[in-house]
Amino acid sequence: MNISQLKNITHNIPPKNLECYLRSNGWVPDGDVFGQATIWHRREEGFFDFEVIQPTSINIKGYQQRILDAVNSLSEFENRSPLKIIRAKDNFFSDSVKKRVVLPDVYE
Repeated sequence: MNISQLKNITHNIPPKNLECYLRSNGWVPDGDVFGQATIWHRREEGFFDFEVIQPTSINIKGYQQRILDAVNSLSEFENRSPLKIIRAKDNFFSDSVKKRVVLPDVYE
């Protein structure tokens, strides 16, 4: 997948979704950039050099590129393709729905 295709996919990632994904995967906020972005690091000693910069608003100039940079940083850290990171983030708030069918001819 080329850069322009990734940009088309990442432009609609809300900042809150990326923030929740980072928190749930062991990243910790470590500062901010003039209220426009949050800097995230790992807690582990050997991984503290990895950094993700997450824009805090979709209205920030260059938002699409900043999200793409964040996805690429996560891709490098997790050793997965950017597309897999995007899919994992997209499915982050998804849940499974189960149905139970109760009919006279159905036995448990």
